[in-house]
Amino acid sequence: MTIFKHQSVPVRPLVSVFCLLLMMLVLGSTAAYGQIETAVQAFDAGNESYRTGDYADALAAYEEALAGGYTSGALFYNMGNAHYRLDQLGEAVLYYEKARLLTPENAELLHNLEIINTKTVDQFTQLPVPAWVSWWQTMLAKNGGRWLFWVGMLFYLLAVGVIIYRMRMGALNPWIRRLRAVTILLGCVFLFAAFAASMQSVEASRAVIMAERVDVKAQPDPEGITEVAIHEGLVVDILQYSEEWIEVRLPNGARGWVPANVAETI
Repeated sequence: MTIFKHQSVPVRPLVSVFCLLLMMLVLGSTAAYGQIETAVQAFDAGNESYRTGDYADALAAYEEALAGGYTSGALFYNMGNAHYRLDQLGEAVLYYEKARLLTPENAELLHNLEIINTKTVDQFTQLPVPAWVSWWQTMLAKNGGRWLFWVGMLFYLLAVGVIIYRMRMGALNPWIRRLRAVTILLGCVFLFAAFAASMQSVEASRAVIMAERVDVKAQPDPEGITEVAIHEGLVVDILQYSEEWIEVRLPNGARGWVPANVAETI
């Protein structure tokens, strides 16, 4: 007679595997915490070196903190200060602009940017920015675009609920018709805005010119016609890449090509 016996997973190996996974999780968390703690200590050491006027050591400590995974507006701001004290104009603008992405309303940062912009060689006339564009950029910098998607989905679900209610009730009174139209319209508006925000975050990019002088070419060719010369510290918009070249838009709206290795993306 063949007897079929129920087979179960042995308890002891299962417990051992669970304990091993738990130990790995704890050790991983401890290592990550230790890394961040070391990075914060490097940040504090950099601040102390900056206070004593040792800007090179301060910058080295800040870079160590950044490499250790510590990222903040304060860190980028202090790195900009250290580069500025070391007369490294391009790097100073780069890290000030990185700080502005995280802390767009920092009054001291904005003041420092105004000062450093007066020291750059290029003083292009800035194209006026429409009020709604400024509002849109500030809103995205503060809150991101994800909330637009969720608000759009909320209105979409409300519209679906209104449609289901109408179908179950079998009557379409003016109040239901207006509510359905409003929820569909708002859902479409917010979802479109969320899509636009996601596309902007992927496509929109700015860079800082790091070389002392760069010729802006009409085509991505070293032998191409030079449109204008630009200099260290200028912030430009990146429009597209072409092998070792990037097409940029200058503050006055002019466009041209520069070697990719002369610019650092913000």
